Amino acid sequence: MLFQPPSPAPPYAVRLRAEYPKKLSRLSTFFRIILALPLIIMVAILGGGGAFFALGATLSFGLMSGLLLVYWITVLIRGRPVRWIFETIVAIQRFVLRSQAYILLLTDRYPPFDGTHLLSYEVDLPDRVQRRQLLFWKTIVSIPQFFVVSLVSLVVGVFVFIAWFAILFTGNFPKGLHDFVVGWLRWSARVNAYWMSLTDVFPAYGFSEEGARGGRTAYLLSAMVGALLMLALIGGIVALIVTPGKSVQTTASYSSLLQDRPSSQLTIESVAVRLTSARDPYEFGEGVLTPAPDGRFVLFSIDVRNLNDTGLNVYERDFGLKDSRGDGHDPLLVTIGGAESPRRVGGGAPVIAVFELPRGAQPAELTIHIHRGLKRDLKFVFQ
Repeated sequence: MLFQPPSPAPPYAVRLRAEYPKKLSRLSTFFRIILALPLIIMVAILGGGGAFFALGATLSFGLMSGLLLVYWITVLIRGRPVRWIFETIVAIQRFVLRSQAYILLLTDRYPPFDGTHLLSYEVDLPDRVQRRQLLFWKTIVSIPQFFVVSLVSLVVGVFVFIAWFAILFTGNFPKGLHDFVVGWLRWSARVNAYWMSLTDVFPAYGFSEEGARGGRTAYLLSAMVGALLMLALIGGIVALIVTPGKSVQTTASYSSLLQDRPSSQLTIESVAVRLTSARDPYEFGEGVLTPAPDGRFVLFSIDVRNLNDTGLNVYERDFGLKDSRGDGHDPLLVTIGGAESPRRVGGGAPVIAVFELPRGAQPAELTIHIHRGLKRDLKFVFQ
């Protein structure tokens, strides 16, 4: 019996190819960011995987998220994809990848939804899809691939910047850099397709068209690393939730505030806050706002100082007032530097907070939440 060579492995279900352009327009390349703005908006609306390609292989947002959810539900019910949903997802992915090719200077041609193009992207319709691996398990296994592809995207950004200058001078995208960028797109497309369950075959770590199937060792290592990272993430979230909040408080004389004598200063997370004055009752201009028949307005003037270079976001919901009856009150109005919240505080800003209290109740405690970590509170307890 003659020796029979082993039959070649079938091609990987996800295939991306891009022809090398002989010549590229210098003018189009120079203004590429401006010319690509409509595409960027379109891709953001469609939300195909990799819509925000600067992060490498990304998850899906926008209109794609709803379609992908329907796809997963049908797979869970039937065990196999619905052809038209599958083909629609692939078509959106194809348009997104062609848009990326245009933005990354691989071509001068605006991407069509169909027809011929320098970049081709095809995915074979699977007969069955593993329901047990859908979403959760594939997310775990894909985490290391997403991470590596995202790191490589930084190199891609540098290479595209170099290629931009090369095209302006020579009209050509350097071949080696072109192959690298296309390979990165191919790898990103494979990881996205696997995570979306367009295929059950784990992709290899690499750019090549050949050997696109990941080996068993790579699969097991990815599963272990992904599981550890997922457990670490879940543990971190749980720790943040159950960890007691950090807060500082001081006493403040309410009568002194009514006489424009400031309180002592509280500092937390490089943010210093002082109550400067209060008005009780406070009246808005005629016809602006009026309190309930049995209520009154109370105004607090607050000095907020940001002591480091990190911007501080201040929102209306960050302020709360408890009265002498133990009832809590949200502010009617908060202004930061004379403008309504939310605002970003650089060095410092005067803050006005107006509350409505019942006539028989007195302010007992003013709480201010600081957006630097969870549960960071400043409390002024009135005497």
